[in-house]
Amino acid sequence: MDRNEIMKMPAGKEIDRLLAITMGWPKIDKARDYDARMGIQWSYPSDGVWKFEPGLARLWTPSKEIHDAWEAVEILHNRYGCDVSAELRRDIHANKTVGICRVQYGKVAYDNPDLLLYVLAETVPLAICRAVLLAEWGQPGSFPQL
Repeated sequence: MDRNEIMKMPAGKEIDRLLAITMGWPKIDKARDYDARMGIQWSYPSDGVWKFEPGLARLWTPSKEIHDAWEAVEILHNRYGCDVSAELRRDIHANKTVGICRVQYGKVAYDNPDLLLYVLAETVPLAICRAVLLAEWGQPGSFPQL
C-alpha cells in the first residue's frame, strides 16, 4: 500500500482494521476466544473492529471517533517519539471544515519534508488514521500482506 492508496481510504471498517494491525494487539477469531490475561486483543467480524480489554468489549472506530483515534497517536508517539498535533479548521476557500494531523519526527527544521508528515482529511479522526498508517506503512511495498 502506498501513500496515494492510504490517502484515498474513507473512514470505515477497512481503515479501522489496518489501524488495529498497526496497534500491535493480538488478533482473535471470535469474542469467545478472548483471554483477559493477554491484555488488549481485537477481532474483525462483519460489523467492524471489536476491541477487547479486561472488563470491556466494544466496537473500536478510530476513523470516526476521536477517543479511539487518539490511542493510535499514543502508539505512534511511544514507538517513534513523534510529536503529534491534530486540529479542526475551516477552509474558507473551499467553504468546508477539514481535519489536520501533523506528525514531527524528533527535532526537525520545518523545511525538511522527510521528517514532517502533514495530513488533511474530512475529519480529525480520519486525518489521524491516515497519518498513523503513513508513518508506519507509507513507503511502497512496506505494508504487510493481509
